[in-house]
Amino acid sequence: MKTNRLFALSSLFVAATFGQSAGAFSLFDFTVYTKEGISSQRSDFQGLTGSGGDIILSDFEIRRTRQPMGQYAVFGAGKFELNRGSVHIVRNGRLAQGAVEARDVSIRKAGSVPRRETSDFYVDHRGLAEEMDRASGRLAAGVAMGTPVVVTDNRFVSKGPGSINIFQTSAQDFEARDVFISGSAGDVMVINVQARIDGDWRVVNIRNKGIFIEGGVSQHTILWNFSDSNAVFIGRTGVDRNDSHRKHWGMPGTVLAPHAEVVFTDSLVTGAIFARKLSNIRANPGHEQLPGGQVNDACFNGGATGIGCGATPPPCPPDDKK
Repeated sequence: MKTNRLFALSSLFVAATFGQSAGAFSLFDFTVYTKEGISSQRSDFQGLTGSGGDIILSDFEIRRTRQPMGQYAVFGAGKFELNRGSVHIVRNGRLAQGAVEARDVSIRKAGSVPRRETSDFYVDHRGLAEEMDRASGRLAAGVAMGTPVVVTDNRFVSKGPGSINIFQTSAQDFEARDVFISGSAGDVMVINVQARIDGDWRVVNIRNKGIFIEGGVSQHTILWNFSDSNAVFIGRTGVDRNDSHRKHWGMPGTVLAPHAEVVFTDSLVTGAIFARKLSNIRANPGHEQLPGGQVNDACFNGGATGIGCGATPPPCPPDDKK
């Protein structure tokens, strides 16, 4: 069933809210946000989802849990297509219908029918893209946080309780072995991974990788920054299954890849994904499509970096201004 915005009155609500007065969402209000589009199947996103392009999903659930954000679960600048699935929010501990803002809506066998509601929120897609670029660039350079510590053995160790830790490693070193992260609760761990060149691609491959956590480090304070990549592959990667406390995290932390298509399959991220594009299309060429990856909401709290939930990014230094 293909529809335009008017279809929302009888099935899935699409509200014209841009430009209203309550203030725009920031990037870190989202659990998944891309500049150019999202395409995935057979999985779910447990948080606010948005894109500056099209969102095309099948056999999929979007369930926004964070409050307060009104009725909305999805904001898209392009079209929204859902082939078998549902859009929900959690309100006052109960599951409720979630609304979608998009240019066009196409739904087949939807599992929920959001009711109409006026929103006090709006989305500036250009502003979100700029915020993504700015955050990634600052963290890659270690601006106002000291020179990043170079790591070659995939052991990322905090320098002390409550510290801001900015690391740098190469894709070659990062892909070669499992990852160990050690620190205390509240320690911010930013891991910058520089891409390797593969033809026209600047690639980081994170497949079948174990992640081992020591100490009280949380998924809320880990960020993976792929600032120079144009392709990032994530699949079957996560916390060691023998870690009874954290094994349900999958890959813990926020994935920040402003220039990359993130190909995300058969895996779990507990944090967020912010990228140029998100798909599972290239994961298994010539064979049955693998399930898309699941993202569970755990907003990054960057503390004194000024980046993350509730943070006001510091002003750009003079040489960053245009």
